[in-house]
Amino acid sequence: MLLSQDVMLGRQEVLKMLLSQDVMLGRQEVLKMLLSQDVMLGRQEVLKMLLSQDVMLGRQEVLKMLLSQDVMLGRQEVLKMLLSQDVMLGRQEVLKMLLSQDVMLGRQEVLKMLLSQDVMLGRQEVLKMLLSQDVMLGRQEVLKMLLSQDVMLGRQEVLKMLLSQDVMLGRQEVLKILLSQDVMLGRQEVLKMLLSQDVMLGRQEVLKMLLSQDVMLGRQEVLKMLLSQDVMLGRQEVLKMLLSQDVMLGRQEVLKMLLSQDVMLGRQEVLKMLLSQDVMLGRQEVLKMLLSQDVMLGRQEVLKMLLSQDVMLGRQEVLKMLLSQDVMLGRQEVLKMLLSQDVMLGRQEVLKILLSQDVMLGRQEVLKMLLSQDVMMGRQEVLKMLLSQDVMLGRQEVLKILLSQDVMLGRQEVLKMLLSQDVMLGRQEVLKILLSQDVMLGRQEVLKILLSQDVMLGRQEVLKILLSQDVMLGRQEVLKMLLSQDVMLGRQEVLKILLSQDVMLGRQEVLKMLLSQDVMLGRQEVLKILLSQDVMLGRQEVLKMLLSQDVMLGRQEVLKILLSQDVMLGRQEVLKMLLSQDVMLGRQEVLKMLLSQDVMMGRQEVLKILLSQDVMLGRQEVLKMLLSQDVMLGRQEVLKMLLSQDVMLGRQEVLKILLSQDVMLGRQEVLKMLLSQDVMVGRQEVLKMLLSQDVMLGRQEVLKILLSQDVMLGRQEVLKMLLSQDVMLGRQEVLKMLLSQDVMLGRQEVLKMLLSQDVMLGRQEVLKMLLSQDVMVGRQEVLKMLLSQDVMLGRQEVLKMLLSQDVMLGRQEVLKMLLSQDVMMYAHFETDVTSLLSKLSQFMQQETSLANCTPQLTYLSSIKHAVLEVTQVANFRLWPETDEEVVGCKKVWNVVYRDTDVGELTWAGVNRRHLNDHRNILSQMDIVLTLPAQSADAERGFSELKLVKSDWRTNLGNDVLTDLLHVSLHTAHIGGFDPTAAIHLWNASGPRTRRPEFVQWDTDSDDYSDE
Repeated sequence: MLLSQDVMLGRQEVLKMLLSQDVMLGRQEVLKMLLSQDVMLGRQEVLKMLLSQDVMLGRQEVLKMLLSQDVMLGRQEVLKMLLSQDVMLGRQEVLKMLLSQDVMLGRQEVLKMLLSQDVMLGRQEVLKMLLSQDVMLGRQEVLKMLLSQDVMLGRQEVLKMLLSQDVMLGRQEVLKILLSQDVMLGRQEVLKMLLSQDVMLGRQEVLKMLLSQDVMLGRQEVLKMLLSQDVMLGRQEVLKMLLSQDVMLGRQEVLKMLLSQDVMLGRQEVLKMLLSQDVMLGRQEVLKMLLSQDVMLGRQEVLKMLLSQDVMLGRQEVLKMLLSQDVMLGRQEVLKMLLSQDVMLGRQEVLKILLSQDVMLGRQEVLKMLLSQDVMMGRQEVLKMLLSQDVMLGRQEVLKILLSQDVMLGRQEVLKMLLSQDVMLGRQEVLKILLSQDVMLGRQEVLKILLSQDVMLGRQEVLKILLSQDVMLGRQEVLKMLLSQDVMLGRQEVLKILLSQDVMLGRQEVLKMLLSQDVMLGRQEVLKILLSQDVMLGRQEVLKMLLSQDVMLGRQEVLKILLSQDVMLGRQEVLKMLLSQDVMLGRQEVLKMLLSQDVMMGRQEVLKILLSQDVMLGRQEVLKMLLSQDVMLGRQEVLKMLLSQDVMLGRQEVLKILLSQDVMLGRQEVLKMLLSQDVMVGRQEVLKMLLSQDVMLGRQEVLKILLSQDVMLGRQEVLKMLLSQDVMLGRQEVLKMLLSQDVMLGRQEVLKMLLSQDVMLGRQEVLKMLLSQDVMVGRQEVLKMLLSQDVMLGRQEVLKMLLSQDVMLGRQEVLKMLLSQDVMMYAHFETDVTSLLSKLSQFMQQETSLANCTPQLTYLSSIKHAVLEVTQVANFRLWPETDEEVVGCKKVWNVVYRDTDVGELTWAGVNRRHLNDHRNILSQMDIVLTLPAQSADAERGFSELKLVKSDWRTNLGNDVLTDLLHVSLHTAHIGGFDPTAAIHLWNASGPRTRRPEFVQWDTDSDDYSDE
């Protein structure tokens, strides 16, 4: 408030006033006020003010205040403020302040603050500061801080910083530090860091460093580290590195290392690595190595390895290798090996391999082998293998083989095998095969077989098979077969089968088939069948089917059928069916049909049916339908029908319906209808209806309607109605409504109405209402309104009201209001007028008296400057001048009492602290304090010197003489000497040995008795 534009006080002057003794505010409290939201001063500006020369606060004291709990500023924000350009403090100076004992911040916290996003200091810059001479931190200590959890820097980032050009540390030195005990990093972690992308060191270079003498790591240990999960190097890369020229390791030595227990690599993985493209070893060479005596692997184990997924060798290639001349294995032996449990090859895969072009074995030969006694496979299993996808033999070809003379299987047996669960052939496929030209079976014969007891297929399944796409039989042909005498199925049973879920025929298609000329069924008979209990079709579904395009029946014809005596459906049920979602008829269309001459239903009867519970139409929808253009009913007629006794709707419900969005009637139009003579509803009752919860009209909208020209109600009458007991509206709500934008009443006009005699509200109550949260009027606006001419309240009375308990405004808030722009402009006006009158009065008293009239008064130039300057209204340059003497005195006292510990400082502390800055004056002061002020002191010193020398004579040295002089000159007299301090010092210094003559002996011991 003091810093606002209206008050026009400088910020430094305000800060002086706040820190003065008269205000009696603590520095922390002042800082809290300056940083509050109301003052609207930036934190940088506050810090600049605190560090300015006028405020005279030390930097350490300012930093303590900023980091205190009362100020509630985060450390990151404080650091950001200190490092800003406005404060003009160097980074080294800020770091010294943060690490000082007064601030009491740990080094880890300081590092966390420096590396935060808010401070915006680069990490390299922070590292330079930490390693600088001023900070005096060792490299190991810096590395510990960087790797600590609080700093939250990744190890890769730390390594990148250490290896950067700015830090100027060699790679060997960095590696020594990382592997040292203080850093506590594992070797695997160090290797992971060295191989990361951020460090940008080549793998060959890293391997050289690891195998160097300085690192002192064995080759096995290095290989274990390279193959570990943390390093994330592929095994192929590791093998490539080991076989490279730089490493200089032989292949035999590498193979021994890979197969050793320490490496923990499986043989399959080793084989995969040897056969990879990167290693560049031929397969023959690898096979020789595996079958050699040194490897000691059996042939079965080698075959298992070759056929494993990891090796990624095709089985055909493996079989070629096994059947090659070099391996020298017979076909029988190879087949035994392929079918053995160790190889884990399925029989289908073996059959596929045997029938492949590479093996060059005929199918007859293969079939003989499979059906032989040695193979021991059943016919079903053989058939399953032949029909599998892997063998790639067509089913017709398989069926030819099965029906051939060599197989000697009957057709019934073949059909059982085809329909068995093991073969896994669908029935549709079997039927397709049976009806094919190759099999040469007639359809009647096939149908007999399907319906026979042996096949055990239900009629629904048979019909589903016949109607499937694979069989390729037309539906008319199937229906003729079902209705034929041979099948012996009734029409109801046929219809039930056609409508079943298994057949998957649409109901429209079934109805179309029933009404076709071929079936020769009448419509009445079809409708009876559809509505019968056996068919189990709902009436809505039947109606939907009848109205569909496929059936081609008109709506009038359908309505006649539904309302006929044969159907026996009530009108409510028919209307419910017509309005259902399935029928998809518009409501207007249904209403037209009901009001048509053919239906012969009255309007009242139609309205009852529409509003009944069975129809389930909302009242808003019914009203919308009645008011539509198609129905052609007038609004007055509709309103009469709604308010009639037959409809049984309350007035609130009618009003809600009329004001709904669906009806699309304007609110003014509805209000005219309610206030008309025909409706006969009173105004109070109308107001209750408008403000009720059911109507859902806002109070502001209601007030706007009441104050409109159409309603023709006066404002006083409206205010009486709103404040009456019947309306039950609170005064705050009424005031909020009056001050809203919709009502369009001025605030002064509202205030006049509230303070009038008719309203009978007290001034304090009005003020409380104006300052409440609900009214949402600014306090400055309220003060302006109270001080206006229309309200006619005195200023003292306004101030009493503002500071009263009812208003509940704090003194600070009142001061802020008084110092606001509007109030201060008025105060400036009064000040200008007062100064104008006072200066004119003073001038007239001194110069314009008739007794002391002089000729100079006739000259306008003598009074032009003073009078014209004074007569200017709102002249901000003519404020009363400040008392410079008093201000200067306060400056002196602020300088004297700024540091409260001035009297507690010693000369030694002052001399040590400011010796470099004030060397000349301090040396002179030291001389003044050293030399005695009087000659008596010097004479006393020389006399004591003579006495000491006479006592000690030649045994006296320089150090002893100095100590004795200090004791004799500065200690108390022997009569007032207190030895308590010396005794405490002797006891506190610890236990010590005693002299032998003071040691207590045990007289009862044997040694003592012997003596």
